[in-house]
Amino acid sequence: TIEGNIELMKSTDVLVRRGGVKRVSQLPGAVGDEDVIQALLGTLGSDTDAYCLREAVLSLGAVAPQGHEDLTGALCALMRRAGGSEAPDREALLAAINLVPSHFEFGNREAVGALVHVLGSGGDVAVKRACLQGLFAVADANDTKTTTDAGLARKLKNVASDTAEDVAVRRLAAELRQRIRGSKLMWKSTMSVAKMMGMAAIQRRAAEAVDNWGDQ
Repeated sequence: TIEGNIELMKSTDVLVRRGGVKRVSQLPGAVGDEDVIQALLGTLGSDTDAYCLREAVLSLGAVAPQGHEDLTGALCALMRRAGGSEAPDREALLAAINLVPSHFEFGNREAVGALVHVLGSGGDVAVKRACLQGLFAVADANDTKTTTDAGLARKLKNVASDTAEDVAVRRLAAELRQRIRGSKLMWKSTMSVAKMMGMAAIQRRAAEAVDNWGDQ
């Protein structure tokens, strides 16, 4: 039962907890069940073993709806542990990153920040490629605050120009950077047109957007 599996997930015995985490998403009625989602989220801590952590992320992908606030917050926290003393298992990290396109809403600033962090934490080619694919899915090129505050534009510039990087990774970074630079050019054009037509408010907004990008 769902209730029984939730109790298994709370167990201090590693093998018992693993069984509860792995099977729960296959039970009738588990999809969208808030108690199941919260129980799985409770297993994402740094004290969870690698296997259980990976299975918990995969199970959450199966049962949680897109945009679930607690899920997105927990996955971002997990991703931000990358490269640190409590870094998650590589497979669990990759599973979390791979949920970004399907479970995070477009324009999610927290996700962009977390992915930029992982990108800069020295992961392997598969992790970096998944990060960039996640950024393609959620990063809003017109959101100047995100592209600058999260360091996205600068990080993409660094990755795209690093000759030691994997060719596919560099190409993805360059394409996403081009999308952002295209948005910057659009704002520059808007600023010029607004100036000609005497639209002071729009001109100020466009000038602020262009200024936010800086030399990126």
